Amino acid sequence: MAPEPAHTYPLIHSTREGDMLPAFRFYIALSCSLAWHPVVANPQSSQAQAVKSSGDAERAEPSETAKLTEKLATRTRAARELALNYINLWSAPNPVALAFAPSFYGSVVRFHGSVRSAASVIAEKRRFVQRWPNRDYRYRPGETFVGCEAKSDYCTVWSIFDFSATNAETKRHSRGIAEHELIVSFESERPIIVSEKSRVLLRGVALHADAQR
Repeated sequence: MAPEPAHTYPLIHSTREGDMLPAFRFYIALSCSLAWHPVVANPQSSQAQAVKSSGDAERAEPSETAKLTEKLATRTRAARELALNYINLWSAPNPVALAFAPSFYGSVVRFHGSVRSAASVIAEKRRFVQRWPNRDYRYRPGETFVGCEAKSDYCTVWSIFDFSATNAETKRHSRGIAEHELIVSFESERPIIVSEKSRVLLRGVALHADAQR
């Protein structure tokens, strides 16, 4: 994964790694009394019933909020897991990384700001891993944020990671700290990456001792 110059993309809503969206529980009590009475028109009673019905509807509404909260929490976990698996993939040997990389993408990807086919992105990554055959990428603990949009099917994963890459034949070595941003789509049956970008923040720094793999 070759870090590129900086690009910006606004996060809709962020949660720090490890945080869970708040869970809501709602209880609706319903009491009924059955009795036989003659039907008598009573405006006050009708008004009271209307107010009661309105209150019942308001108490029932939070169930939709709970469903939305659970959906966003589930997507947050899935997006974070996908991002972790993705960066771990690029620490694998070249044959493994290149074989499984296409499964993370759809047919089209916005790659560092340019809309490209997934095939062209994989081709670029193939050239990169051939140049740097030995790689180690690790997310920094507590430096991964996930933002999921309530009114769409997208989550953004932004993270800081340590990287180290070497080429024994050319005797080249590169290491440092970089930031990475993925936009994950949940429109299909499985989450896929629809946008990716990264940039180097600092070079020449050793891997963080507690970096996550």
